[in-house]
Amino acid sequence: MEALTDNRNRTGADVRHAFNKHGGSLGEPGSVAYLFDKCGVIVVDASRYAEEDLIAAIDAGADDIALDEDVYEIITAPADLVPVRDALRESGVEIESAELTHRPKSRVPVDEGDAAKLMKLIDFLEESDDVGSVYANFDVDAAVLERIAS
Repeated sequence: MEALTDNRNRTGADVRHAFNKHGGSLGEPGSVAYLFDKCGVIVVDASRYAEEDLIAAIDAGADDIALDEDVYEIITAPADLVPVRDALRESGVEIESAELTHRPKSRVPVDEGDAAKLMKLIDFLEESDDVGSVYANFDVDAAVLERIAS
């Protein structure tokens, strides 16, 4: 997670409390960073565009293009996000989102019982005014997530 704060002590205490309350523990800053790659992700609607329409992204330096259900995810190095985004726009491709993120290198399966606790923790952290972004490397079946949400 990334925190945005004017008071590190308050934010640290709030985040530590959230982890303890939801059955987790807070590690040292950067202690799990090696589990993630920082990269740019550009999302394009796959129902409107074909993979051939995204060639401009590869020409501008994109690392990969992957189809994920109904969207294309174009992966870039952090420094290439803006040039690739601009190349797509110039070629007439409408972009749904473009952002820097932390993508997990691998995923950890989580069972239904732990998934409920994990989702409560993530929701709690995302609602915090001091938390800017939450990144996770869990893998939960979509049917389990739907049951938890209802």
